[in-house]
Amino acid sequence: MDPWHVLTIAALVGLSLSVSRQFKPRGDFGQGARLERKLDLILKHLGLGTELSVEIPARVHELAQAGQKVQAIRELRQSNPWLSLREAKDYVEGRH
Repeated sequence: MDPWHVLTIAALVGLSLSVSRQFKPRGDFGQGARLERKLDLILKHLGLGTELSVEIPARVHELAQAGQKVQAIRELRQSNPWLSLREAKDYVEGRH
């Protein structure tokens, strides 16, 4: 991915987080959902997918087959830091 795309995404996510934090104390009233929608439209316009690809290292497969699921989940989350614990568990257990 082009470094400018990464920088653009990082800036948009940062802006999204800062704006959404401003609205939470007084009540959201749907601003967060509208902001996410706008961000999705910008990413689509730039030709960038909103889905992040998950890279599963061979070591994760080895650990999962050996029954060491906790270590496999830990390894998977280290290589894909945006994954939640639930998502990583689903990948390791083959549900994703």
